[in-house]
Amino acid sequence: MAARREDIQRVAGCVGRVQPTHGNASNFIGTATIVDAARGLALTNYHVVDDARRKWLIPMTANGNRLSIPAGLEVDFAGEAATLDQRRFKVVEAILPDGFGRGFGSVDAALLRLEPITAGDRLPAGQVHLDARAAFANGGVPSLAVIGFPGPAPMSGGTDVDWNFVTNALFGNLFGFKRLAPGKFRRSLGFDEHDTLGSVFGHDATTFGGASGSFVLAWTDQEMPGFGIHFAGVTSDTNSAIAVAKIADVLRKLEVSVA
Repeated sequence: MAARREDIQRVAGCVGRVQPTHGNASNFIGTATIVDAARGLALTNYHVVDDARRKWLIPMTANGNRLSIPAGLEVDFAGEAATLDQRRFKVVEAILPDGFGRGFGSVDAALLRLEPITAGDRLPAGQVHLDARAAFANGGVPSLAVIGFPGPAPMSGGTDVDWNFVTNALFGNLFGFKRLAPGKFRRSLGFDEHDTLGSVFGHDATTFGGASGSFVLAWTDQEMPGFGIHFAGVTSDTNSAIAVAKIADVLRKLEVSVA
């Protein structure tokens, strides 16, 4: 981590907490990451957008593959535990890819189009590059990491888990803030029988609800690219992420740059 400090700070600055207007660490929906700063686009899970509409009752109007969002949804690119800073931008539209849907068997992804809340506000400099290299999707990384906003630990499941240690020692009983979690590649593409697209791999970086939409990063690679989009997990089994390599053409159709 010390050796990659500057790169971690650069990438972490592009990661935001998806939340209702004036949300906070106790009232948020998921995670999004800037993929095109010039166009104000950030990528998250489709189910994060769907939860915003169905559970948080944020109004959205559908027009083809686009959902217009007049008010009520934002992304905060600060969200750090040790600062009072906020860096909030309103979400004005969600752009849905071909085959979008929730979870396995779907493309659980959505683009968020952001605009400043206050005139003159600028998105964080830079963006996270997406990488479709087959080697990454096939486990060819010595270590991976996710950066997102995990919510409270479930305190259930995983009989081999010391939940007091996880909550107090690992997280300091602070949840809903920006976190980096390192981990390893765990399961090969198509490991789950519900994954009819063969697009999901497993990893073991620590995540909880709220980390949905976090990128799986090849953080030992020079550019620290994202090669997966985290969307689900089962305690003591595996987390699940969509391989960018499997949905690269779908993302490119939305004019998202994928190497």
